[in-house]
Amino acid sequence: MEKRSKFMFYMFVVVFLLLLFVILKIIIFDKASFMSAATNQHLQKDSVKLFRGMIYDKNLIPLVDSRGYVLKYKNEVKYSITKRYDEKSRAKHIIGYVNAENKGVSGIEKMYNNLLETTGNFEICNINNVHNLSVASLPKTLKENDYLSNGIKLTLDYHIQKITEDIFDKNNAEGAAVVLDVETFDILCMVSKPDFDQSNIEKHINSDGSELVNRALSAYNAGSIFKIITSAAAIENNIAQYDDLFFCPGLRKIDGHIFNCNNKEGHKFITFGDAFAASCNVCFYDLGVILTNEKLYDMAKKFSLGKKILDFEGEAEGSIEMGAFDADMANTGIGQGKILITPLQAAKMAAIIATGGFEKNINLVSHIVDKMGNEVRSMRYDDEKKVISTFCADQIKKMMKNTVDYGTGSAAYDENLNICGKTGSAETGWEKNGSLMVHGWFVGFFPYENPKYAMSIFLENGQSGKKAAKIFLEIAKEIERYKL
Repeated sequence: MEKRSKFMFYMFVVVFLLLLFVILKIIIFDKASFMSAATNQHLQKDSVKLFRGMIYDKNLIPLVDSRGYVLKYKNEVKYSITKRYDEKSRAKHIIGYVNAENKGVSGIEKMYNNLLETTGNFEICNINNVHNLSVASLPKTLKENDYLSNGIKLTLDYHIQKITEDIFDKNNAEGAAVVLDVETFDILCMVSKPDFDQSNIEKHINSDGSELVNRALSAYNAGSIFKIITSAAAIENNIAQYDDLFFCPGLRKIDGHIFNCNNKEGHKFITFGDAFAASCNVCFYDLGVILTNEKLYDMAKKFSLGKKILDFEGEAEGSIEMGAFDADMANTGIGQGKILITPLQAAKMAAIIATGGFEKNINLVSHIVDKMGNEVRSMRYDDEKKVISTFCADQIKKMMKNTVDYGTGSAAYDENLNICGKTGSAETGWEKNGSLMVHGWFVGFFPYENPKYAMSIFLENGQSGKKAAKIFLEIAKEIERYKL
């Protein structure tokens, strides 16, 4: 009897210990899994697909947002997710926009659509009760699943882009501006005005303002900025040097046609250098005729005119069609006739002079980057070649400085910035509101010693280069402040 009692006691102890172990295991070791199982019975998951990969400036400042818009569940707005574009968006013609299916339709969005499209999502989780209603007292969680989040890093500088856009808006200016880094020929800024609302494209489709046109890549009558090409051809072919004298009586008769100078009284005896600064048409009529079609056309090609240089959507080639008669060449010498140039080509033309005659490849897209902004793959194409002699570039550089110091570009003068440039007034042959449309240009670089920035300003129907020169100066001052 005593043995049996002991056996029962030991059995009771063993069973008790086993039960205690199981209870402790449930309470301590299996707590998380049981809670998870209980929670999952009442967990409501809403999946939100990520919108697109990021697009950054050169300093990894976002130019878009990576996510979609408002999430709706059972007709109830649950979470407000940031739009890709807003009223502060910059470089709209470069970035482009997407359609209702989140596919890139224009710009970088279209060119790199396959890369910017993502494969993952966010999960927004609610805890529901037995009636499948969200328990308000319990927090909602946001979980980011793994996804392909490669983005694009551009060569643009957000701050220079903003500076230029704001100055165009302040001046109520229509046209374009391009800023290049002289050292690399990278595009730091590309502005086209008027621009558009990326989130409401429909209102621009039938607009008279052609807001969707990227004017920085469109071709326009060149006017007197083409005198940079004429000067380079004259110097390289030993037809004219800086101190050579020309005589300007105020007009020139060629092939039975009268060609007037911009100074009706004439500049009289004037050096080639000063003729450039004063934009003397008679001097450049003569040079155009002497150079002939072949030499002038060859120089225009060397400066990348008449062809695409970025291969971006909507980019025009421009035109360097010149004609065969002396009258045609006189017109071509001053950039009139059928000479068409894009603001991007004009900025590159100035950059070549600034570098001492070297051409480099234009870059806009710098790298593919991962979700942390780390560079994954370079998209740059860097190349360099000599276009004109250093001697030729230095002479034109000096003439462009004189243009600002005491010539037609004096509106861009600043003793600290030492801007070099060339004005242009380009007759279009078209009328607007009963008056002849004349485009205004100013192309140049700064500072004179060791140039850092090359820039073109194009004002649609700006009437002259004076206003363009003023805007150039405003932008240059703000860039200098920003860089300090």
